[in-house]
Amino acid sequence: MISQVICIGAATLDAIVVADRPLPTDARIAVDQGGVAGGGPAATAAVALGRQGTAVAFAGRVGDDEAGAMVASGLAREGVDISLLQVTQNALTAFSAVVVDRATASRLILTRSGPLPPVAPTPALNDAVAAAAWVHVDHAGWGALAGLEVGRGGALLSVDGGNPVPGLDLSQVTLYAPSEVGIRAASGLEDLDAAMHWALDGGATLVVVTLGSAGSIAMGTIDLEAPDADAQLRAGGTDAGKRSRIDEPAARQSVVSTLGAGDVFHGLLLAAICDRLSVRDALRSANLGAALSCRGLDGRSAIPARRTLRAALKKSAASSGAPPVDQGGTMSPDSVGSIQDAFRALARTSGTFAMVAIDQRESLRAMLATGDPWAVADTELVQFKQEVARELSSRASAMLVDHPLGLAAIAAVGSLAPTCGLIVAADRLEQEPGGPIRRVTVDHDAAPAAIMAGASALKLLVPWRSDQSADARRALVLEFTAMCREAGLLALVEAVVGDDGLHPGSWLGSEGILAAAAEMAEHDFDLYK
Repeated sequence: MISQVICIGAATLDAIVVADRPLPTDARIAVDQGGVAGGGPAATAAVALGRQGTAVAFAGRVGDDEAGAMVASGLAREGVDISLLQVTQNALTAFSAVVVDRATASRLILTRSGPLPPVAPTPALNDAVAAAAWVHVDHAGWGALAGLEVGRGGALLSVDGGNPVPGLDLSQVTLYAPSEVGIRAASGLEDLDAAMHWALDGGATLVVVTLGSAGSIAMGTIDLEAPDADAQLRAGGTDAGKRSRIDEPAARQSVVSTLGAGDVFHGLLLAAICDRLSVRDALRSANLGAALSCRGLDGRSAIPARRTLRAALKKSAASSGAPPVDQGGTMSPDSVGSIQDAFRALARTSGTFAMVAIDQRESLRAMLATGDPWAVADTELVQFKQEVARELSSRASAMLVDHPLGLAAIAAVGSLAPTCGLIVAADRLEQEPGGPIRRVTVDHDAAPAAIMAGASALKLLVPWRSDQSADARRALVLEFTAMCREAGLLALVEAVVGDDGLHPGSWLGSEGILAAAAEMAEHDFDLYK
């Protein structure tokens, strides 16, 4: 597998708990939130890249203990290539215990480094680097670069400067991304502007400094507002004396924990650059994605998937009046690549579909009823859909939900698993609980709601009976597909055969099913359910 980005550096296993008050000595404190998750700057950046659909591999060190196995399996579940992961026999994987202060969302990190040897510049790693577009390293991965062919002649180098980097030499660094504290410590300069000039003087083409809750700043020798920062960086920038700076404020989101937010920022920044966005738009994307990741207790669970981040960027731009972020490859009906991307969002990596449908409405109300189905409230339907989404999205390639109850359930869950796509039903059904569907119309409000939720497709249910008007069905499907094309979403059609007129009393008559499929095949939609 050829990866677009190789991340080299630290991988840890983190145990995280939330405390309601400062920790006293010799005390037992009950906590209501806790968990175990993977961590490490370069490893978490790899996960963030993977959730944006970037082909990414991770090279790091783990021990042959249970913690190392958990680190490896966690990365693999996120689609990160772990073939370059180096396992040291009879060694302990780096481990951290993290206590989050509920009041401030700050954290105390107690870490055990291993000890493990540094990442070795193996021939396999060198071959992977030679084929990659970018190499991203943290403080633990920097030492491996001495034996690798990295530089402006091939893979570009990105450095996470959040932790001190021993022997840092910026002469071969294209993107230097330290924290505010990190760049001041590395440069020995208190003035932030002067410290950024110091990094550019040292050879970096682009410097991006994270400021925590204040946002981020970029300074470079390229046009920071122009599209395709990646191409500019590969050209080496302009005259080193011509420098520009931009500031981007932080995105405001609810915060549970800031653990790993800087690492997520680095991964999302690089993903946006790989998507050929401008530096300005890349900062906006990374700022918002890092803020969204703070909704989770650990540093990874709430990292937004590509579709979720794109939807959030659209919503943010619409509410603020700012120009929309050029998201690089938004799907249009004439874009074959974008249509393929949308299908990939709904499929497993093997290309097969495993979709879970929870778009039922009145039929679900009847199923949940123990007596009168009219007594089953909408809130019960939403709660049921929440539970299904929470339990099954990690196993499904896509989830089909209705609008608005299903979308409300997804919003309440927070987000689907990053490997699970989203389809929104755009059909208004006239139906009594447990009864047949009497009439279907197109729900035009579903398209903008689906876009905002980051969905890849819309679905239309078409009731089919041989004794009903084919012309009416044709008009319904044409109206639906036109809406999908305008919205840039895939069109899924589901024909449900009732009494087919050929097998009285049997709605599953094979002739009716085949006749419905033949009729639907005349239309220009994308997938037949």
